[in-house]
Amino acid sequence: YVHSYRWLIWHFPVIVTSIALHELGHAMACRHYGVKVNDFGIGIYLLLATGWVRPMQKQWTQLPLNQRVITILAGPMVSLMYAGAGIALWALYRDAQGLFSSLFVVMVVASFISLIPTLLPIFNGDTYLAIIECLQQPRLRQRAFNYVRRSRRAAQEPVSPQLRRLYWSTCVLTCLGWVIAWSFTAFTVIRLFNHP
Repeated sequence: YVHSYRWLIWHFPVIVTSIALHELGHAMACRHYGVKVNDFGIGIYLLLATGWVRPMQKQWTQLPLNQRVITILAGPMVSLMYAGAGIALWALYRDAQGLFSSLFVVMVVASFISLIPTLLPIFNGDTYLAIIECLQQPRLRQRAFNYVRRSRRAAQEPVSPQLRRLYWSTCVLTCLGWVIAWSFTAFTVIRLFNHP
């Protein structure tokens, strides 16, 4: 990555392929457990690629927790297998020159980097989904931020002390995580493009 800019040629094709395979892992796990998938897609906005699988909610909620967790983990496992394929191809062809040698490096680096947002619970990725499934708190982040915003006003619905702590800790940790993640991203991009 620091020796040339050839990785730019492969970056988006590799990321989009990695995301497609990741989401396919979720979809195949849904199919294995008999859950119909309503929507499967990949999108790019603000130069960031993302993907999604939306199972039929009624069938999804009827799955036992362990099967929902396995379905959530299926995406990252397929992404790790894709990165593993990149490692194997790089090991076999690391002495090769040209565009394909940089492809294998990008397969490893970009697919691991694309896993970070889905594994950080501060984003709406797989770890966040696993947390809200285990806590049985759908839309936890949205409800937590709404609670904190309304806490400044009077006459609010009573909330248990446990739920109040969960809402406040969700807001504080999410905001702190966003600041750290975006600061690290900006620092990495600046360092990458300013490297001699």
